[in-house]
Amino acid sequence: MEFLSEKDLAFFFKKHSNLYINEAGMQLGFSEEHGIWTYLIHRTYDEGPWEVCIATENDSLASFSSGFKLKSFQELDKLTYTNSWMRYQNGEAEIIIKPMELEIPVSFRIQHLKTVVFCLEKHFYDEEYSHLTMPDDFEDYFLRKEYLLDKISKLNL
Repeated sequence: MEFLSEKDLAFFFKKHSNLYINEAGMQLGFSEEHGIWTYLIHRTYDEGPWEVCIATENDSLASFSSGFKLKSFQELDKLTYTNSWMRYQNGEAEIIIKPMELEIPVSFRIQHLKTVVFCLEKHFYDEEYSHLTMPDDFEDYFLRKEYLLDKISKLNL
């Protein structure tokens, strides 16, 4: 299967000053040092008690093209949450949830047979020995870990 070439992707990002926002509102950025990253706000506080984002980072030009299965530049405009969610399922993206009451972002990333949960701002790390993938999974996680996350949110580091 032939995907967009590294040369073509590099030209595309250079043409757009290394930052592009597609039709779905997904931000796509590129730097020589860190590769390609994407960021999409999927759900805002207006829609519920937390903001949900999905992100990829440090993709090489080749892994970005093959990871999203891009055959044309037009497909960049069609990338949505669903495309990134598929990459999350494969351990190639993270879901970032910002509960309104915690005021800190908590990230989820699938690794092998578990989901790694972390908050860099508060030096928080946890592991769930299952794949958290559906909205109910994340809600259940926050309910089960409420005491711990509340304690973490009050840390002044």
